[in-house]
Amino acid sequence: ILTAVASVQFFCLMGVPILAALYLIEIRELNAGFAGLLIAALAVASAVFSPLGGWVADRLSYKIPLIIGMSTVTSAAGLMLFWENSTSHWFIAVTLILMGLGMSFTQSPSAAGITLVVNRDSQGVALGIFHMLRFIGGTLSATIFGYILGNAQQNRPEQLQSLTQGFYLLIAVAISAVIFCLIMPAPPSSSKSMSS
Repeated sequence: ILTAVASVQFFCLMGVPILAALYLIEIRELNAGFAGLLIAALAVASAVFSPLGGWVADRLSYKIPLIIGMSTVTSAAGLMLFWENSTSHWFIAVTLILMGLGMSFTQSPSAAGITLVVNRDSQGVALGIFHMLRFIGGTLSATIFGYILGNAQQNRPEQLQSLTQGFYLLIAVAISAVIFCLIMPAPPSSSKSMSS
């Protein structure tokens, strides 16, 4: 389940910049430099809040920040549905900052969780498979949202509608991760994981 959550998180992480770039450059007709600055809000927020996600995981469990993180990603994806032709730049930036916050609460705790649920002798293999599947999720994201991007560029009058379909897909995928988090078994105690 942890691997599924991490794969979904990476799917969203790779997809959001593609959708945001399409919206800002093709629909809003902003120059690429300014669009890049707005999209950078996601990466900056993720970097700034990552220690907080780790802090929560250390003091509670990795499950709590995963639920918070993917719920926040879902909420941010929902806010993207309100991106229209005249949406303020501040609203866009806040949406991307919220998305980055959600990502920061998911990325490190999911990897840390793997080290707690597998035998110490198998951690290297488990982490290798974990990261492989994460990157497969990111690759699928780039492929799917790249297709949406191409379709939107071919149907210029319906670009916003194509983009909205991408946002709905993002929401659906993020919700699936929240469900995975909620049904995830309780994390083992640290003493148990140390003895295994």
